[in-house]
Amino acid sequence: MNLPNIYNYLDVKYNPLIRCLFILPSSEFLEFLESINSGIGIAKENHGYEVSPDSIEFWDISNEEESSISISIEEFIDLIDPLKQDFLEEFSGHKDDVNKIILNILKKDSFLKYEFSNLEKTFLKELEWFYRNYGNEWSLDDFSNKIKNNKKKLEKILKFLSEKGIISINSKVGYSFKILKLPNIDKL
Repeated sequence: MNLPNIYNYLDVKYNPLIRCLFILPSSEFLEFLESINSGIGIAKENHGYEVSPDSIEFWDISNEEESSISISIEEFIDLIDPLKQDFLEEFSGHKDDVNKIILNILKKDSFLKYEFSNLEKTFLKELEWFYRNYGNEWSLDDFSNKIKNNKKKLEKILKFLSEKGIISINSKVGYSFKILKLPNIDKL
């Protein structure tokens, strides 16, 4: 793809993204957006990307060492706007398709639909309180008796939070984890 000059001025940390976009044929821009919308990652010989609900990680191994960058969906949409404009100049008949896909990408919730039990809601409230007041490394044994006594029932939410990048589970010590970021409890 013929990249607009604006990409020459981006911070070098974006090189994995730029290298991925550089070899993308203009005619495949719409398919590229559709794969992002579908959550499908691509791996080519020296570069690729992986899609998660709220970010995209681009990687590149064309140099001596691997480089990667993880960007939010919103940042990604901003970064590809010049490519979108170039694509629409050449393929103006696809304007509605491109805009519809971009809106779908932006509307994705960072959390899948998940019904939390009262026990799980209690756990999330305690998780936030512990993190804000005492740090980020915990075990379910550190929580209230209600949580301690129901560890088995909380395995599902621990796995869910781990998949979403909220916590990192310590596989060596059962039911212990590190809080990486707080979930927005109001949106759960």
